[in-house]
Amino acid sequence: MVAFSEGGREYRKQEYFVAGTEQDSLRPRSAELHPKIIYPAPDTVIAVDPDIPKESQRVFFETSSAEPALSIVLDETVVGHAPAVSWQPVPGRHKLSLVSGDGVVADQVMFEVR
Repeated sequence: MVAFSEGGREYRKQEYFVAGTEQDSLRPRSAELHPKIIYPAPDTVIAVDPDIPKESQRVFFETSSAEPALSIVLDETVVGHAPAVSWQPVPGRHKLSLVSGDGVVADQVMFEVR
C-alpha cells in the first residue's frame, strides 16, 4: 500500500511492483515544498483592452500549489486562495504575494496594469 504524507493531494491506492523495484519512500513535489506564483511573472505589464467592457475583463492569478491554506494577497488584501483566483484589473503597480496560514510569504511578484 502506498501512503502519501499529510497534506498530499493523492488518495491511498494499491500499487504493485516487481520485487526489488519498489520505492522506499515518496517525496513531495517541489511545488508543494516551495510554492510559487506562476502568473503573473515578475514585472509583467498587463494592458486593459478599451474595447472590452471593464466588468468583463479578468486576470487569473495562478500558483504552483493547490494547497487551499495558501492565500493569494494583492496589495495587502486577500483576494483568494491557491491554486488560482480571478481579479478585475485596476490600473497601477501592484504587489502579489502567496502567503501561508502562519503569515510566511512563500513568493511575491510585482506587476503593472495599464
